[in-house]
Amino acid sequence: MNKRDSANKIIADMANGQAPYVTLFTDEFKALTDIGNGFRIRHHETDKVEINDVRYYDYFFNRCLSLIALAIQYLQ
Repeated sequence: MNKRDSANKIIADMANGQAPYVTLFTDEFKALTDIGNGFRIRHHETDKVEINDVRYYDYFFNRCLSLIALAIQYLQ
């Protein structure tokens, strides 16, 4: 299974057949991907948004951790 199909299967399992949750989790994965790509978290190109307050790292980390922790529960 390719990465996109795998992600969609995890989202479907997490949503338990409920369309609003499919939308919610799809949007959340996309938002976190956009944060990771747009801010100087994973990429350090000059066009990335600088994180000027170290407290933001904690927010980004916890938001991502929450989604990953939930997804792992559906993988077991």
